[in-house]
Amino acid sequence: MQSHIDTREAWLTLFSEKYLLPRIIASGGVRPEKYRVSVGFPRGHRGSKGHAIGQCWSRESSADRTYEIFIAPEVPANLAVMTLSHELTHASVGLACGHGAPFKKIAMAIGLTGPMRATVATAEFGAAIQSWIAAEPPYPHAPLSASTASPKPGSRLLKASCEHCGYTVRVTRQWLDIAAPLCPNPACTGFRVSMTAG
Repeated sequence: MQSHIDTREAWLTLFSEKYLLPRIIASGGVRPEKYRVSVGFPRGHRGSKGHAIGQCWSRESSADRTYEIFIAPEVPANLAVMTLSHELTHASVGLACGHGAPFKKIAMAIGLTGPMRATVATAEFGAAIQSWIAAEPPYPHAPLSASTASPKPGSRLLKASCEHCGYTVRVTRQWLDIAAPLCPNPACTGFRVSMTAG
């Protein structure tokens, strides 16, 4: 019978200890002396695509010399574990290595691939992660969607585009409330037709 885990941090630590660190150590990495895993926005993260979904802070930054690992709250369980494997690799080889050769060697050995700054799981590693998740209590988490957060008041620009040719322009809500812009492309079948805004 599966035990119950109340916090995301406890769940991620379980995966660190039971699955990821043994895999890292078997691949030639070393166990970080002290580390903590938290769910929270990585530094510089603004909830949009292209920003980090994980981050490992150096033990030199911590008052008690602990590697501090953050996993973004938008990600589901499988992506959280994959991201955690990347960040634990940083803690294993030391942050001074960056994404260089020592990091790459361990990352590839445990089943990460792609650009080292934005690794993804190989098919084998992805399947292993799925089997681990199936064997453990559910991740006590519901992904946070930054896209549904209330927009800040002000003159946020919205995108308007032509459905026919793809011409795109940004416009404020104030002007969209008056009228949607018309496609200005004379070669388009939607020339002078209202563009879709959203």
